[in-house]
Amino acid sequence: MLKRIQQFQAQLRAEKLDGFALLPGPLLDYLTGSHFHLMERAILCWIPSNENDPLLLVAPGFEISMLNPTELNWKMFPWDDTSGPASAFSEMAAAMVETLGTKAIRAGLDPLNLRFQEWNWLEISLKPNEVNWVDGTSWLVGIRAVKDEAELELLRKAAAMATTSLSVVLPQIRLGMTEKELAGLLKIELLRVGSETLPFEPLIQSGPNSAIPHGSPGNRQIQQGDLLLMDFGARHRGYVSDITRTFHIGPASDKAQKIHAAVLDANQKATQQTRSGLKCGDIDRIARTAIEDAGFGKYFTHRTGHGMGLECHEPPYMVKGSAQSLAVGHVFTIEPGIYIPEFGGVRIEDDIVVTEDGFEVLTQFNRELIELNI
Repeated sequence: MLKRIQQFQAQLRAEKLDGFALLPGPLLDYLTGSHFHLMERAILCWIPSNENDPLLLVAPGFEISMLNPTELNWKMFPWDDTSGPASAFSEMAAAMVETLGTKAIRAGLDPLNLRFQEWNWLEISLKPNEVNWVDGTSWLVGIRAVKDEAELELLRKAAAMATTSLSVVLPQIRLGMTEKELAGLLKIELLRVGSETLPFEPLIQSGPNSAIPHGSPGNRQIQQGDLLLMDFGARHRGYVSDITRTFHIGPASDKAQKIHAAVLDANQKATQQTRSGLKCGDIDRIARTAIEDAGFGKYFTHRTGHGMGLECHEPPYMVKGSAQSLAVGHVFTIEPGIYIPEFGGVRIEDDIVVTEDGFEVLTQFNRELIELNI
């Protein structure tokens, strides 16, 4: 964790920032190894750009025990429900001014990871110091994108949990079972094999519902002749997996087979071309071209993939026109799909790692169109 913090602080100095304010979430987890609950109570971490200064934390007193003991230097300002956070923020502000002086403070932030209440408390507490808030979006995208070997091992474990759970649940599917019931079975199995809180609620879509790319499971009963789309993931020590497979209930029609074959072809072509230096937009182009050549281009309605790690959706994104180049250690999904209204949809999604010699597929599960004879 010390190395990660020091690299982050070096970036802060390069951006001419005095520090960075952030809430609990993936970035704080990544930098410090500590996970706090984000709720209505005010909580804020200040990471100074100076390596010799302590990390500052305002948090409810009962949350302090969540701090992961590490070699990091913390200074904490706890508060309780009776007194409120005003004094804690004033003490944090005093500690900041002690090291930074009375100059205007340049504070970095992630606009998707700072709430008004914490921002306001800090603004009020720092007066009369002026605070210039600086959006860090342009450089934050690269902080967690390249995974080291320790992270990859966690991602492999999360992928194995997902594929193991799918193997156990498939034989339990029955005609008349609702999408919600199947989602429940899958969630139970994911937890049973050791998944932490799931990265997202499983998407179980049958028949015409499978033509909705991100439809929630409902009360529709699984029927003979249905396409059955299952999109889900597991979480292991914070790191996630994300897999989609599409099955058929009973013998598949020619149309269902043709759609599935087109999606499988797109998935395999994009995967096989993966390598360091390839642009993210090229991954999308390869998959999209395969589906267009099969005559289903207008039914592929989303990007081809997204990065993943501590979050299920994070940079880099496999989207049309992206000039970002893939690098060794990037982890992302390849998930082409075809969605035909009133008929059904097919998506095949895998988790991919860019390696020195090409790629590694984490989600090892049959991609062929499996006919479930239930």
